[in-house]
Amino acid sequence: SAVGSHEMNYYDNKKRTEGDVNAKLRKMDENANRESMIPSDNVLASKEESDKARYREMLESVAAATEDNASDFKPVLSEKKPVFRPEVQGEEVGAGLLSRMGQLLQNSLSTDNAADDTNNQQNSMIASLSDEDMKGRYYYDKLDFTPIDAEKHMALRKAYIEGLVWNLKYYYKGCVSWDWYYPYHYGPLLSDLVQLDEIIEDITFQDPGEPLRPFEQLMGCMPPSSAYLLPEPYRWLLTDKSSPINDFYPESFTVDMNGKRWPWEAVVLLPFIDSKRLIEASRTLVSNEMLSDEEKQRNEFGKPYVFVHNAGHQEKVQSLGDGRCFQSIEACTANAESFYDSEWNVKSEKPAVFRPEAKAGSTGQLPGYPTLRDVPIQSLWRRRVGINVFGMRSRYLTALLELADDFPEFPPISVLAPKFIGTTVYIGYPYMTEGFVTAISDSNGTFRGKNPFQTWNKDGKDTWEGIRDKILKRYQRGEGLSGTGGWKIPECNTTLSVRPLKNITSTADGSPAKTFAKFEVEVPLYAAIWSPSRQDPRLKVPALLEKDPFFTRSNKKESDSGSPTVGISKIGTKGGVDGSLGTAKTAERSAVLPPINEAGEIPSSQMKTSQSLFANQKFSTGISPLGGTRSSSMAAKKGFSLSGGRRGIANYARFSWAPVRNNRFNTVTATTLLRNNGNVRGRLLGCSAAAAAVLFTA
Repeated sequence: SAVGSHEMNYYDNKKRTEGDVNAKLRKMDENANRESMIPSDNVLASKEESDKARYREMLESVAAATEDNASDFKPVLSEKKPVFRPEVQGEEVGAGLLSRMGQLLQNSLSTDNAADDTNNQQNSMIASLSDEDMKGRYYYDKLDFTPIDAEKHMALRKAYIEGLVWNLKYYYKGCVSWDWYYPYHYGPLLSDLVQLDEIIEDITFQDPGEPLRPFEQLMGCMPPSSAYLLPEPYRWLLTDKSSPINDFYPESFTVDMNGKRWPWEAVVLLPFIDSKRLIEASRTLVSNEMLSDEEKQRNEFGKPYVFVHNAGHQEKVQSLGDGRCFQSIEACTANAESFYDSEWNVKSEKPAVFRPEAKAGSTGQLPGYPTLRDVPIQSLWRRRVGINVFGMRSRYLTALLELADDFPEFPPISVLAPKFIGTTVYIGYPYMTEGFVTAISDSNGTFRGKNPFQTWNKDGKDTWEGIRDKILKRYQRGEGLSGTGGWKIPECNTTLSVRPLKNITSTADGSPAKTFAKFEVEVPLYAAIWSPSRQDPRLKVPALLEKDPFFTRSNKKESDSGSPTVGISKIGTKGGVDGSLGTAKTAERSAVLPPINEAGEIPSSQMKTSQSLFANQKFSTGISPLGGTRSSSMAAKKGFSLSGGRRGIANYARFSWAPVRNNRFNTVTATTLLRNNGNVRGRLLGCSAAAAAVLFTA
């Protein structure tokens, strides 16, 4: 198909650069003092030669077989086709991209590619094949399919489309079959998904069957080494060689790295589990009488419940655990009712349809929730920026949000300083975090607190410019952590030094007050937001500040050195400062946030809890998008979660498989692209001349 026509060029480029990429990855592993999962070049070359020889033998046997057996099936082989490339205007995706892709998809569903080659044409094509044919090698190396295995190729395509249909039906109508699973470890190439109309017409799911019981489900996804987690009567079925299902749990198996770097990205070639055999073994060899009463209860199917708000109902719900994270609910207004008896149990023959529109009567997102509307996004930008969200830079094009660049001309920082310093702004779009501004800087120097202007020396000027450039790049490229990167900000010669919100504490008289972290992050002026579109009312409390809140331990040297020393630590090149990720220190929160209603207000019954707004749990103080490479990685190693980043921006259509041992339990989830639609309700600094006039008026 036209959409899949890029495959040849992609694999050709991958093969051409494979040696250099492997060398770089081995070097990275060596620098990190870890064993590399990538075999040596000699091992890879030996494996490649062995696979080529095996493929040549297959081609010779196929060529001989086709002389006696004519077939209308078109051999599955590589074809050189023009590369599919969406038209771009500069670096921006053309407005007609989606319609063009839709047309290409329609074309891919046509039957024009139906095989009509004669037997002589097949022989000629196969005889002229190279042992480096990408498509032929893929199917033979991975699935042991020859180019003319018509039934096998069609079965693979049908099973793949069945999987897509199963998932769509699962999310829109419920499980249509508990027995279905995808019976292959690999999928077909996109260019071979043709004649789909005929395939879809042939897809049916008959009897839905029934789900596995809880212990059977565990037997279908756990390795034998985890058998101790099962009740004792079941364990031997996983570990004993005399078990009738012992073949489900081999002691050794192949792990195909499949061109990936990390073990968890590999394809684990375990045998598929036959659910009927598993059920027969577990229910005939383990009787219910062999289980304790508690185990019997654990192995039963539960009932689905719906929790519905009822203002007239109130009951106390006890806290979970020690109550630090989940406190008791004194007046719970939720009723629990059976799903089957609720209005949610809708039985309709009319198929469900997804509509990308807000529900009628919706007033927008709840206060404090992230939204792409808080800043004026101009366009979606496609460019190869080397985004890094999983510890390694991507080699592919990335879709980035491009911030509008029609800002008014800013006055010098001598005018801006008294307007910003000592106030708060919001950073970390779209997960907005409030921060206290301590300083404002440009390439000439900095204003900090109430101190006079400090001029950079030559080294200080170079250092500040280097920090600014790295910050802007990191907004695009990310920091090696999910949720970072994906935002293109215009060139900006002004930055703010910001202390992010740390927690809400209680003062001596019991009233709530905000405190800010004892470290700073450097934020481009364009990336600072005056206020989100809907501010969280629970955070509208006074700030509890130190006697001199404009200085932290690291930046006190600035006034003497003439160089932005704190800025260096903020980007991770000198380690962290006190309270930052660099020292892996954490802050503590003190209580849970009270609920808010649809109007964005705290109910009067919950006002007492507003003086301590956060749960007493530890969290990473890296709530800035600029956590720093070294410090962020240290936090990640210690299991901290980075909050306040731009999660979800970089990966607009992120698909994730949740595989378990029996592939019938695989599900696909997708995060769809949220469109800005030009509806910007946040007040971005300098986003309009009117706002600028108000902001800059003395």
